[in-house]
Amino acid sequence: MINNGFNLFNRVKVFYATMILLLAQGISFSQTDSNQTPKQEKGVMDMSLEELMNVQVYTASKVATKIEKAPGTVYSFSGEQLLNEGVLTIQDLLLRIPGTQLVPNRSGHTNIWFRGVQNRYNNNILLIIDGVPIRDFVYGNFLIDDMVPIEQMEKIEVMIGPGSVLYGANAQAGIINITTKKHAKEIMGTASTFDTYSGSTHYSIDKLSVFFKYLETHNGFDPDKGRDGRAHIYPQDQDRQLAIFDVKYDLTDDLMLHTSRTHYEYPYTYSQYNRSQVQTRDPMTFSLNFKHGDIDEDGRLDVITYYVHYDFREDTFRVNNNLSPRSRKREYYNSDYGGFDAYYTKRIFRDHVFLFGSSLLYHRATNAESKVTDLTGPAPVTTYGTLLEDPDRSFKDYAF
Repeated sequence: MINNGFNLFNRVKVFYATMILLLAQGISFSQTDSNQTPKQEKGVMDMSLEELMNVQVYTASKVATKIEKAPGTVYSFSGEQLLNEGVLTIQDLLLRIPGTQLVPNRSGHTNIWFRGVQNRYNNNILLIIDGVPIRDFVYGNFLIDDMVPIEQMEKIEVMIGPGSVLYGANAQAGIINITTKKHAKEIMGTASTFDTYSGSTHYSIDKLSVFFKYLETHNGFDPDKGRDGRAHIYPQDQDRQLAIFDVKYDLTDDLMLHTSRTHYEYPYTYSQYNRSQVQTRDPMTFSLNFKHGDIDEDGRLDVITYYVHYDFREDTFRVNNNLSPRSRKREYYNSDYGGFDAYYTKRIFRDHVFLFGSSLLYHRATNAESKVTDLTGPAPVTTYGTLLEDPDRSFKDYAF
């Protein structure tokens, strides 16, 4: 298997150290909030018909709108509701939504098809987390498994159907819009099959909100044959590892600073018979979110500016038929992107809202190279190459 320098023993130590910290933090939570009554949200089964008709959604028009009047098919869920129903990932959630098909991809991610619009890399659907689009550079892809944990979410809206008029590229088939929690104090730990362990904590004090999660799983899905139909002669990597650190800070009543770092390793689901492949995604996000005014009075101004550094690499270890080492390859698909989304809204009639805004996204490759080491000779020989014809490739997406 691929050795990334972080062996099982070290992983177990990190996991239990994390759980001790989480438990200690949880004790302090209970001491701090013992006299407070937690806020309970109504689930859909507890709402009256009138309350259900008045549920507001945002994604379809960028304006809070009653769900019955939204110009699109939108499904809205609270994170608390989903956890109570046993939903742990976006993949679990999408299985409940009509018009959605989920198709496992051999490279380890799951393809999402909305209303039959097929795509291989989820680049026809836009994932937005706290106003920031999440995507890699080469494929425009994103993951819907453990990389986006449900316990971090305050609200999630899924719009089935085109949204490119308001959201630009990658929204042709639909949008997944996630708002994460801000002022929460909670702790969560799980242990399940396939040697899966996870722990997360959410803590807030005054203007600061912090979220941390660590997850690892071993002995996961291991097919007997590779994508070439031949039986595996080399063990496939089955480990997954996730770490998320997320911080929000209110600079003023109207301005919030948000930074997030994620590390996620996951195996290729169907590699060829004589190799093991692991992919690693390390996005780091910085954003400033400004909200001021009231749509029903002098109008509301929403501005978000963001920068994302997205490291994405793939490691492949290949053996000969006699199981002797053949080669080790590492491919980089690193990129940076940044932009802003600004708009002003004002209600001009009872059921009509004036909206004016602009958006810009600039995305560029920072490192798109490959490094292949031949292990068959008396000494390893490494060669370097490029994965893009234009290593400085970039693109812009803007709208008014």
